Amino acid sequence: MSERAPSLTLLETGFPFEAVAELVMADLRRADPAYQAHRWWARRPPALLRSVLLAATLAPRQDAELWRRYRSREAWLAGVCVADPFMGGGTTLLEAARLGADLIGADIDPVAIAIGEHQLNPPAVEDVQAAGARLLADLRERLGHLWPNEDP
Repeated sequence: MSERAPSLTLLETGFPFEAVAELVMADLRRADPAYQAHRWWARRPPALLRSVLLAATLAPRQDAELWRRYRSREAWLAGVCVADPFMGGGTTLLEAARLGADLIGADIDPVAIAIGEHQLNPPAVEDVQAAGARLLADLRERLGHLWPNEDP
């Protein structure tokens, strides 16, 4: 039985490092709420992961197609499974989900798991507002006597 050599992709043959680096620099200047909640030593910029995931699925010399897919909202990774056994902040899985991939993620840190799940399945705005209202009501009941609220 003869084995066929794996096909090379744009990722291995001509990844546009310089152009991606410019996008990464823009990502680094933007505040990342997940990173603010819990800092990982290996947090990766979304632009890097998105371009790597797409380049890994394209044949060599398809730079123009990479950028077309990068800008698109289509599910370019539908039917592809992306696994991240050390998901940390979840950037790889979040970008893979945005591209339509099936996901497998794990981490030893339960905070990483919780933040990753939240990023992939954020709560509805109404649910967050209702939880905030319940929290404020509870705080007023327990601590309101320390800070009386005098409405004019």
